[in-house]
Amino acid sequence: MKKVIGKKIRIFRKMNDLTLEDVSHEVNISYQQIQKYETGDSSISAEMLFKFSQLFNTPIENFFHEITHPSQVFIKEQSKDFIHRNLVNEDEKKSLLEHFCKIHSKDVRLQIIQLLKSFTAE
Repeated sequence: MKKVIGKKIRIFRKMNDLTLEDVSHEVNISYQQIQKYETGDSSISAEMLFKFSQLFNTPIENFFHEITHPSQVFIKEQSKDFIHRNLVNEDEKKSLLEHFCKIHSKDVRLQIIQLLKSFTAE
């Protein structure tokens, strides 16, 4: 299980365009310890896993299953309205997430998010 969780930490770190040093600063541990988590050489505490979950804005359950494709990542639902959450079909969601995850620049991803928010502003 250490290797599965470590692999997810690395995937989420790279998806967020963060270095080991960036993550180290955010969760207040050494980058060497993060390397040990990522390689599965060290077990991670529940408290630290929660910190990673918050940092990467992903539910904790995303750390416990194999991800073979970016579209398999569970996304925290932001909308309170069930109908609005289901207006986009699964293929559209997968395609959107797949292409979004291929954008390497964190700044570009943030700009896209802001653009999408501007379309939904009330």
